[in-house]
Amino acid sequence: MADVEDVYEEGALIFPGTKIQENYSDIKDIIRMCEIRFRVPKQWKGDYLAMISSARIGERELIQLGYEIGWKKLKTFTHKWFNYSELRMRRGN
Repeated sequence: MADVEDVYEEGALIFPGTKIQENYSDIKDIIRMCEIRFRVPKQWKGDYLAMISSARIGERELIQLGYEIGWKKLKTFTHKWFNYSELRMRRGN
């Protein structure tokens, strides 16, 4: 696929914050649009399924962490973590 110069030539669709699943089920119209648009739909579908699987694993692990350390502690840590990362970004380090 070295003959394409950018993601648009590859057939990429860039959706601004589009919901692709509801209640753990694909929204079929969005999936179908993506499958039709890409030159290698099976490869895209594999990448999509891998992305969804990793998100589900992350979801499961965060829920488990919330039960282990407590939701209040997790929320406090998350706020501090985001504030710290934003401060670092603003400082440029």
